[in-house]
Amino acid sequence: MAKSRRKPTPGVRLSPAQQAVFLRSVLESSTEYSIVAEDLEGTILVWNEGARRTYGYESSEIVGVMAQLLYDPDYDAARESREKRQQALDHGVWSGEVRRIRKDGSRFSAHMTLTLRREADGTPAGFTMIDRDLTAEQRLLSELHRSRQRFEHIVESAPDATVIVDHGGEIVLVNSQTERLFGYPRADLLGKRVEMLVPERLRGRHPGHRSGYFDDPRVRPMGASLELFGLRQDGSEFPVEISLSPLEVGGGLLVSSSIRDVTERKRLEEQLRRKNEELEEQARRVQEANRLKSEFLANMSHELRTPLNAVVGFAEIIHDGKAGSVNADQKEFLGDILTSSQHLLRLINDVLDLAKVEAGKMEFHPEPVEMASLVGEVRDVVRTMTAARRIALTIDIDPDLAGIEIDASKFKQVLYNYLSNALKFTPIGGAVTVRVRPNPNDTFLLEVTDSGIGIKPNDMERLFREFEQLDASASKEYSGTGLGLALTRRIVEAQGGNVSVESTLGMGSVFRASLPRRGAQRGRLINEETEPPDLLPRALVIEDREDDRAWLVRMLKAQGYHTEVARTGARALELLQGRQFDLVTLDLILPDIAGAELLRGLRAGGPNRDTPVLVVTVVPDAGFAKHLGAEVLLKPVSEDAFAAAVGRTRGSRPS
Repeated sequence: MAKSRRKPTPGVRLSPAQQAVFLRSVLESSTEYSIVAEDLEGTILVWNEGARRTYGYESSEIVGVMAQLLYDPDYDAARESREKRQQALDHGVWSGEVRRIRKDGSRFSAHMTLTLRREADGTPAGFTMIDRDLTAEQRLLSELHRSRQRFEHIVESAPDATVIVDHGGEIVLVNSQTERLFGYPRADLLGKRVEMLVPERLRGRHPGHRSGYFDDPRVRPMGASLELFGLRQDGSEFPVEISLSPLEVGGGLLVSSSIRDVTERKRLEEQLRRKNEELEEQARRVQEANRLKSEFLANMSHELRTPLNAVVGFAEIIHDGKAGSVNADQKEFLGDILTSSQHLLRLINDVLDLAKVEAGKMEFHPEPVEMASLVGEVRDVVRTMTAARRIALTIDIDPDLAGIEIDASKFKQVLYNYLSNALKFTPIGGAVTVRVRPNPNDTFLLEVTDSGIGIKPNDMERLFREFEQLDASASKEYSGTGLGLALTRRIVEAQGGNVSVESTLGMGSVFRASLPRRGAQRGRLINEETEPPDLLPRALVIEDREDDRAWLVRMLKAQGYHTEVARTGARALELLQGRQFDLVTLDLILPDIAGAELLRGLRAGGPNRDTPVLVVTVVPDAGFAKHLGAEVLLKPVSEDAFAAAVGRTRGSRPS
């Protein structure tokens, strides 16, 4: 059975009275708009809640009053009222901005719509005035204007060229730096596509890069791995560095580009690259020269020592009468031959030892030693010289010194060089003291003090140089070749120690050698001239203080590193350009080059550009070093902290 359809109920029409009530309720509930009804002469007939809130008058105060009361008298209220009503009469409506005055006398701007009301027969009956207070809107617009001015001021004062573009690549804002950098007037840039500032050969890829940035907007450099170039109005290209930042504006996204001309920096980098290449080549030549020199010295020393051993041996046999009797004059002559040949043999041995150290072929054989016995043996060797010059020789060995394991013969060689040097330069009847005592950081200290002639301050740097004597004149008073102290330094440093001297001219000197209590294992040791074996990591210690340098060397050796040392920035640069290291420790205070400058140069290029660097310094503010990829350790550094820092670098060593 088909369902019956229900007929729609005809709509109920409101009576005129009901309609009037409905319209009045709407009128009264409107609070955002001021709604006022006037007659043709401008007398207020109806006043809603919005009008009360806007103007401050109660309905009882204003109904029956002329609407001209609401017009700002400073703007000729009577004329304004007549003109607007006339336009509403002529056209049915007038709309625009007007000035108004509240009950409390405050002025404000409003947007007014004045509509003509008609009777049922079309006769004009009056006007309906609807006002909207513009104060909040104008305040917001004013604040937006001030914000824009502040933003434009910030952009204008930026040191780099600033170009702001929208998603389509259209330029919406530039600063004066952009005009100067690219050569365009501002008016020629605004509204144009940003690709006009990109060389033509690169424009094809630029929109894709821009779209990619809008997909992932964040502060970052543009094209971090790319060479970027700008294009000036005159057609010239120049290298640039660009930083990108997203800008949220009015719900939309813009991108701000800070553009810097890096032409001068590129020029300096190229100069530095060429300089580094020159230094690398110089370092290779120096290394080759050192290798050839060491080989020559070693070969010549062997060739000289072989026949000289025969001369010394046969001279001793003849001198002792084992080959037959000799008279007194012959024995004296043979004694002179024997003395001279022994002196020459010592010289050749020194040259050979020096060549061994430089070539990295000197071996050390550490063993437990009795320090008093070692020092006593050397004292006995120089006993004749001591007695001949009537010098008081004192031996002072700290009783707490124990557990020493070193190469005994090398230690005696160091002590002999120091002691013979002190005896030679101490006047007859003077005094020499040998002291051996414990030292911090698991080392011990050898000191030889004399009351000799002393050393001039400007000669101190020359003391430990090979083949150099302070008195090199033909008529020099003191004999020697200048090898003893140089060889001493090489032997001590090859064992991870260091040497030093203090002296007062005319009063005497103190020569020191700091050595580890336990020497390295048997085998080949490395010094600062030697290329380390490929099987072990290499470390370069850049430190001018002797005690700090010795501590760092010892700590690094304990971590399994072969170490080389540099006391000056110049020496460090030479080593850094000559070979690659696995770790560099750097003191920021060096005698010739600032450590900061050295670190920046290292990061600029060369074989150690990416090598881990530990800055070990007393400088409290070394934040710049962290920006250059270095880890900063403030002195004094504990062994645990240093070992932990070294451990962190192992995973970042360059391959």
